[in-house]
Amino acid sequence: MIGGVIAGLPLAIYNAAAFGSIFHLGYESVVGFQGMNQGFMGIGTPKLTVLWKITFGQYRGILWIAPLLAFAPFAYLQSFRRLPRDVALALLLIPICYAIIDSGYYYWDGGNSTGPRHITPSLPFLAFAFVPLWDAATRSVRVTLIMVATLSGAISLICASTTMTAMSVFPRPLFQEIIPRLLDGRFHNALVYATTPDLRTFLAFPAIWITVFIFSAGLPFVLEALGSKRRPAEKSVKG
Repeated sequence: MIGGVIAGLPLAIYNAAAFGSIFHLGYESVVGFQGMNQGFMGIGTPKLTVLWKITFGQYRGILWIAPLLAFAPFAYLQSFRRLPRDVALALLLIPICYAIIDSGYYYWDGGNSTGPRHITPSLPFLAFAFVPLWDAATRSVRVTLIMVATLSGAISLICASTTMTAMSVFPRPLFQEIIPRLLDGRFHNALVYATTPDLRTFLAFPAIWITVFIFSAGLPFVLEALGSKRRPAEKSVKG
């Protein structure tokens, strides 16, 4: 509590000087977004329709960007079987909290956003739940997980290479904006603030593509390791 007070003191001083109250946050005075006046800073009652859209909808659904997350129910099932109950519960409740908050937010779609950006901070907790699933999986299931994870990574790389701010005018941004950009060769150029319809702009991402190549070249070795049995631990010999 003492640490929190020390950390929050500069913010309180700023709020008092700028807005006349230490409890008034600057985000409350945002201009041009009247929906922020509803509920608590724009957050009201959660809506099942919005929850469906941020999960399955083609407009901002996370499964279209990261299809690997379709295995999340199986991941949590193994988490509660193999992890301490409090750890598994935390891994489950944190993403649920983010989903509930975003489903009640007036601007749930995040404006020009590729995917549901407001639930992105919860994804690392969801990813940890896949560890028990991997440990419990058979070789065929692991191969499936690797294939779907590769697809998810490729989609994310395409999004990052073309645009992470998909226009809100497209009801299906993955198929109406992102993939067309890919096919047209319209990529971000990380070296200059410009977008040139030329495949040579991929050279701006050498580290990314080298990493992709290394992992792709090592995939056969990974699959071979998946099929190998664990060797029993060797007994130590006292000399």
